Amino acid sequence: MLLMGYTASAENEKPCVLIEYNGHTIEPISPEYYPADPGKEYILVDINIENRGYDDGVYTNPWNFGLWVDNVKYSYDGTTSLLESIDEPELDTVTLEPGGKISGGLVFMIPEGAINWALSFHDSKKHKVEYNHINTNEES
Repeated sequence: MLLMGYTASAENEKPCVLIEYNGHTIEPISPEYYPADPGKEYILVDINIENRGYDDGVYTNPWNFGLWVDNVKYSYDGTTSLLESIDEPELDTVTLEPGGKISGGLVFMIPEGAINWALSFHDSKKHKVEYNHINTNEES
């Protein structure tokens, strides 16, 4: 759902992309077809992303995201497309206009037992990104 209403018009406010996220390990969604690789596990990262003032829009393609573990960047996993089968929303690929917000999840396959990981977002427009990693008890 696209919500409008934020404009970076105040003198002290500069445009940014705000990303809030948390994550937890999940069982393979379809283990008979997509088991985790040996020594790896799936993590579901729930993402809230907001365009705070960029007039040229923010494109939320999953390939723009990465999950960093021990200086290695992991791309999103194709099993993300199966999230709706377990009643989890997938992050839609949209262009967020100023004030636009969207939420959804991406699945990554990372080394088993990894506890120090971070989400990154890079688009071709080199927008400034602010992150808020929300810790939960379920998080790996």
